[in-house]
Amino acid sequence: MKYLIMSDEHRPTIGGIARISGALADGLTDRGHQVTVLTNRNRTGVNDYGDEKAEIKYYSKPKSTLLGKAYLTSVWPISAGRWIRQQCFDRILVVDPMNALPLPLMTKLGSINYDILLYGSELIRYSKNRLTDRLLRKSLDGAARIFTITKYVDHELHSKYGKSSYIAYCGVGEKFFSEPREPSQIARLRERYGFASTDFIVGTISRLDERKGNDLVIDAVQRLAPQYPNLRYLIGGVGPQYDHLEAMISRYKLADRVILAGRIPEAELVSHYDLLNAYVMPNRLLENQTVEGFGISFVEAASRGVLSIGVDNGGAGEAVSDKVSGVLLPTADVDLLTDALDRILSGSLVFDGEMIRQHGRQFTWDRFVDQIVDPVAEESDSNC
Repeated sequence: MKYLIMSDEHRPTIGGIARISGALADGLTDRGHQVTVLTNRNRTGVNDYGDEKAEIKYYSKPKSTLLGKAYLTSVWPISAGRWIRQQCFDRILVVDPMNALPLPLMTKLGSINYDILLYGSELIRYSKNRLTDRLLRKSLDGAARIFTITKYVDHELHSKYGKSSYIAYCGVGEKFFSEPREPSQIARLRERYGFASTDFIVGTISRLDERKGNDLVIDAVQRLAPQYPNLRYLIGGVGPQYDHLEAMISRYKLADRVILAGRIPEAELVSHYDLLNAYVMPNRLLENQTVEGFGISFVEAASRGVLSIGVDNGGAGEAVSDKVSGVLLPTADVDLLTDALDRILSGSLVFDGEMIRQHGRQFTWDRFVDQIVDPVAEESDSNC
């Protein structure tokens, strides 16, 4: 089949949407399909993912959020719609909610069959604005199929828009299961960051924004430092919270305990999880803004046998199995987080590494692509 993937974010941009877009493009290409990705030219990030398997086409839009939405709902549908019809794609997958907004106008100019994949945050943001709520509702009405990444997002979709969906869980790459644990590489990382062999290392590897709760972990480390002098915190990633976190580390005088590592190279991602004793991301539910629709990093940690601490909001409760692959806190609260870390550090709360890995094995990108393809295994929505 001839596929078009429409995503405002794609590699090398950091974030879950870009990861999903890339995994979907690779998985469909590996299955013998002809795949084109239509994405934003103004992407950022270091491209260390290797050559793209799919064909990449670009569009440009204003960087201003307001102007960008105006462009996406006026000029862009006319030009993109014409090109899409000329290409005669068998199936169009809209894997970024920003690209769902122009679909009502695009389809008015001529029938286009498409599917939409939803993550959760867009159901919060777009439903709060009359224009975007109306556009998203029309986009959902016109979709041949709707996919969501968790039961949580499916529930939100039904409660806000009265729609049902196919659920396709995100996953991790094969290397998370196949790469052996390399003690020499872990030793090199310890030396790089100044960690001793006896240090207990907790970490977060994600885009640095308020939703991830890195500041709560720094607060918890500051509280636990006198009792556990070997406790260290590694923060991997870049994002808008970087300067704020750096200021917290300086204010608490934790430069020897908390390391801002910056972006983790793709080739070192697995070994960084192997470095950790616990993965900690106390995800916040930011009202009217954003939510953790799933939490890919939780299952990346699980696939390497590393326990996680998360918060039971959004879809994180489906990525972390409480008391099996880690701890699910009821709320993003520093007291609860500190208590959970204290119990883990003291040895009063213990997890089985193999059970954690078994939980992680449920989530693979191959299975994700299968869940997207299966509903239409014998269907074709040709746009000719």
